[in-house]
Amino acid sequence: MFQIDTGDFKLMFEYDTEEELRVALESVKEMQIQATINRYKEVKQHIESSETNTSDLTFELLRDKFIARKKADNRVSADSIGAYNTTFKMLISFFKDSLIDSLTVEDFEAFKDFKVKQKTSSNRTINKHLTYTRNFLQFALDRQLISHNNAKPVTPLDEVKDKQNRKQEVENYSQSDINKIMNYKYKEPIIKKVFQIALYTAMRQNEINALTQDSIKKDEETGIYYFDITKSKSVAGIRKVPIHKDILEMVLNTSFPLIPNMTKNAFGKKVRYQLYKAVNQGQGKNFHTFRGTFIKRAIKANIDKPNSIFMLQEIVGHAKGETKLTLDTYGKGFEMDTLQNILDSVGF
Repeated sequence: MFQIDTGDFKLMFEYDTEEELRVALESVKEMQIQATINRYKEVKQHIESSETNTSDLTFELLRDKFIARKKADNRVSADSIGAYNTTFKMLISFFKDSLIDSLTVEDFEAFKDFKVKQKTSSNRTINKHLTYTRNFLQFALDRQLISHNNAKPVTPLDEVKDKQNRKQEVENYSQSDINKIMNYKYKEPIIKKVFQIALYTAMRQNEINALTQDSIKKDEETGIYYFDITKSKSVAGIRKVPIHKDILEMVLNTSFPLIPNMTKNAFGKKVRYQLYKAVNQGQGKNFHTFRGTFIKRAIKANIDKPNSIFMLQEIVGHAKGETKLTLDTYGKGFEMDTLQNILDSVGF
């Protein structure tokens, strides 16, 4: 009795002579060769079919590929990853399991119209989501995951009215607002210190959250205390900010981080909630308004001083444009006491 099980076929037969066995084995060999050829043909047909037929890529699958690539490249911030995920969430909710290659330009226009009808986002925000969508699809197209980018022809919404509204609404804090913020009886006194640092340094919300005890340093040459900001949204944001004379004692007697074990989002939510207890929300006023208020007063106090704008840009962490090479590369920035004079000129 002879038995063979190759996975492709199973045989069992009897033989009486060596010649009968030899004939049987030759038949098995031919059958194995044919089975291998058949598998090759099936694989080839599948590859050719996948190259010509619609891709099976959905937005959920594309999200995983896109986000994984961005994280691997390490060229975007956590905030950008969060923004990408927000857009992907909208696309997945709207298109569900639809195959991307089956979606037409009209489908993406329907997505745009749907966001407009929701009336929950400005034209500027909707355009941002459309831009991200085009970028997602271009990523897939460049890698031959899809055959076309049908989000590309979709016309963006008009942002003129949005810009006019923002210009009309945005105001800096008045002296009355500042008095309310500084005199409000917060349940957590540390909140007032957050606002004091923001008001007297123009530091960003995330920069304040990232401060540690090691961030408070003293310049050896001048004896000036300063915040050493090593985490910021841009290269220009990495800087040394002299501590304003009006908050120096408070800072030196405070432990950092101000609110331990707090994520950026949680910190932002917490301080905004407290801020709107002191002042009414509206007119474009928010935590970022501290920066605008500081900058406006600093410009007014130093308008006649040479290079005051560039010194102010260094203090608040704005790029200096064409002067950047000279000031940062060769001059290594302005002297600490010069920056201190600009900063201390601002009063509230």
